[in-house]
Amino acid sequence: MSYQNPRASAALAAAITLLCVSVMGQCPGGYVRPPASEPVPAEPAPPTPAPPTPAPPTPRPPTPRPPTQRPSGPSGPVRARPVTPRAPAATTPAPTTGGPRLPSAPTPASGRVPGPATGRRRGAPLVADLTTWRQWWAFNHDAYLLPRATSASVRTGASDFYLGATRRPPRVTSGANAPTRAVVVGDVLPALRAAVTAGPRDVIASGLLALGRIALDHPGFRTFDVIAARLRDEDQRVRETAALALGLAGRTDPRCLATLRDVLHDAANGDRTRSFAAYGLGLLAHRSAAVQDQRDVFEVLDHVLREQQGAARELRVAVVQAMGLLSIDDHTYEGARLLREAVTALERTMTSGGRRGEVEVLAHCPTALARLLSREHYLAHRCKRRMAALLGGRSPETGLRQRVPHALAQSCALALGRLVRADAACDVGVRRALVDAAREHKDAQTRYFAVIALAQIGGDDTRELLLRWFRRSNHSVARAWYALALGVLGDGHYARTGVPDVLVVEALERSFRSSKNPETVGAIAVALGLSHADRAAQRLAQRLLDHRAKEAMAAALCDALSLVGGGSAREALAVVVAECDRRPLLFEHAGKALARLGDPEVGERMLRRFALGEPNYAMQIALTEVLAAAGDRRHVAKLVEVLADPSRSAVTRASAARALGDIADGTDGRWNTPLRRNVNYRANVATLTDRQAGVLDLR
Repeated sequence: MSYQNPRASAALAAAITLLCVSVMGQCPGGYVRPPASEPVPAEPAPPTPAPPTPAPPTPRPPTPRPPTQRPSGPSGPVRARPVTPRAPAATTPAPTTGGPRLPSAPTPASGRVPGPATGRRRGAPLVADLTTWRQWWAFNHDAYLLPRATSASVRTGASDFYLGATRRPPRVTSGANAPTRAVVVGDVLPALRAAVTAGPRDVIASGLLALGRIALDHPGFRTFDVIAARLRDEDQRVRETAALALGLAGRTDPRCLATLRDVLHDAANGDRTRSFAAYGLGLLAHRSAAVQDQRDVFEVLDHVLREQQGAARELRVAVVQAMGLLSIDDHTYEGARLLREAVTALERTMTSGGRRGEVEVLAHCPTALARLLSREHYLAHRCKRRMAALLGGRSPETGLRQRVPHALAQSCALALGRLVRADAACDVGVRRALVDAAREHKDAQTRYFAVIALAQIGGDDTRELLLRWFRRSNHSVARAWYALALGVLGDGHYARTGVPDVLVVEALERSFRSSKNPETVGAIAVALGLSHADRAAQRLAQRLLDHRAKEAMAAALCDALSLVGGGSAREALAVVVAECDRRPLLFEHAGKALARLGDPEVGERMLRRFALGEPNYAMQIALTEVLAAAGDRRHVAKLVEVLADPSRSAVTRASAARALGDIADGTDGRWNTPLRRNVNYRANVATLTDRQAGVLDLR
């Protein structure tokens, strides 16, 4: 007589019974009663856990167990599922559809992307692809779209030394259109103080940053007192913003530095607040011309970097970033000595290896060094050799092979683009290391950053190499990076000579006419603008009008048109601004492009629309950005009125405060542009950028 498993038999009988019930009247929601004409079975009792089956007294032979049965839902009974053989993962892998993963997300061992429990993937991916050229352009476009100082007027150790000359006109608010000091002190400062004292959280945060940007005192109150009072606020975001605002306003009151130093040293403030205090110290040093301020800030930051080895990554990353913001004039003895000490401190941290989990701290050291040093500085040669070794996967001291984190290699590539000279014989080996990294590095982002670095270095050999890579590439992401690199190369050529690079412009124009991929088209358009291809303005404008429904590509075309200019560019941009009511990205880029081209009407149109109220939050942010770029003293009175109106929404009043800060400050670009430029956004921590409340995200 064959042996039969009682538990298996009971499970099989239950499955057959449930299958019959489901055939007669089962629906996805649960059990359905049969019609009244048929006999109604008794309601089943609630299921109770079966008592465990006692083990048999004698061993039994192994028998195959039935498949595991899972409930169909909280309201339905258990249904049996047919058993089907599963193919091996290596032979039939699941399709990897959907968006890319976060950089820190591990790949499953099977190589397949896990999908939802039921149904298909729908909708757009929630995670942005960080390897695309748009991410780099979003952080660095201010260096190319906004007016820049000539090389003759920049200090040797300054961070803007490498930007070169430009012939682009200043924005509309320069000169006679900028608000006078009397208007700012008499009208703007009291309105901002009232908003910071008794407004909602968003209004307080925006008002604090505006007060810090303006950095002026009112006869009736001190800006420091208004901002410092918010360092003890119950809201975390308000405390963080107050620390940044103190750094922006630091040159007006010596108490700002001492207060930020106390916040940074006090562990009771928490890692986030201390991190923002470090960023505030860096902004204070960047905006101050006093060598003693630079020395005081450096000593505070260096103490944290040396003594607090166990501090959180967010805090140590903030300290490294802040140290890179030091604006040191090394023409004096004290300045040269301070620069040498700062470079030594960052080099020591970069080559220390760090603790486990401190890759981000090491990764931000090369870009901080690149901000401190110029291409010609004698300390740059040692830094370049060490970065080239790390980029090639070797130890900077011994030259032996070692494992270098991808984030550190990415930062080395970005930094070398700012430090290497195209005409220096001593930099030949470093340029070769960049070429090798661009060709064969295992990390795609490192390859793309190396391509941009080569373009920033420039030279005839680099141009031939980039043109060859651009023509031969058939990968859309890589081809877009090559196009952007050619644009950066063309921008450098124009800055040195005042004329476009004909070879680069012709190659980009041919590819622009034949390209269809939106990512590639956008990158080529920006490259044409950077190369000052004025003859391509008509073609760029027509492509914008024909494809303005593709928002991301059209936004890139707007940036390109703001660089080449011309009547056709203004006409096309005006049409887009009038029509894109629910496309905030395109609206912002088109409006700011018109403002950069000097359109006298764009500010008035933005102000009228702003005063009427914009219900869409994203559109309101875009409207504020355009108004800040195009606004002038004629718009101050209306913005003050909106800020002081309690019947307005908090978002509207916060937008008015931001616009007032931009207009009254009078400087081009965001207040955090020094931090955004040349940053390795792939070596990320939450206080740096989380797309909402990081120091790079605030406006």
